[in-house]
Amino acid sequence: MVVIVTAGLLGPDDLRVKPRGSRAHLRVSDDLDGPIRSLGERFWNAIRHVDSDLDARLTAGDHIREFSYVDRYIYSPLVMRCVLEIIRGLGEASTGFDADTSKEVVTTEARWRSGSPEWLNHDWRPDVDKSKIFSEALARLKMNGMMKIGDRRKVPHARTMKLIWDDGAVRKLHLDEGLGFLECRGQRHDFHQSEDRQGAKLIQASYNVNSRGVTYFYLFPLTHSE
Repeated sequence: MVVIVTAGLLGPDDLRVKPRGSRAHLRVSDDLDGPIRSLGERFWNAIRHVDSDLDARLTAGDHIREFSYVDRYIYSPLVMRCVLEIIRGLGEASTGFDADTSKEVVTTEARWRSGSPEWLNHDWRPDVDKSKIFSEALARLKMNGMMKIGDRRKVPHARTMKLIWDDGAVRKLHLDEGLGFLECRGQRHDFHQSEDRQGAKLIQASYNVNSRGVTYFYLFPLTHSE
């Protein structure tokens, strides 16, 4: 169940420290549970249900100039697949998200330090080029875009998604735990294959994801860029 909380309504959730400037938040429990392939549809439906401005723009097909997502913790194939499905879902939700839309994901280097990663939720080793895996998987969706690997000391901790339309309108979402609150069971990943092969396999795999518990998405007021 998704619960939207706005200013003026008090409850236990109000004890949480919310990002400054956010106008509302969604309390998300099992709403995104289900097949990984339709994760993006469930994600954007949940956001549109409580954000009439975003819903109107996506429905009208207003052209999205830029899409960006900053999350320093995209360490595992599972989290990367979740991000890819959010991007796929946006393309399916609106004709305004197309080949001319700039798509950029910013994260940090892989961090697995010991042992042999085997499962989908394990982290990549630091010597793996995650940007190549991401680009190959995105190409399999017939989309273009890029992943930038930044310095962990400089990439913000906040997991922030941003959409900018041609008219300069900006919608920002803050995902409290990113997409790392989703898990799957019994799904292996071949970390020894080439980056291109991993990208192809990553986007083709079929499995279900489930939430480990409650998380929060924060919505910011619609603003306009210069």
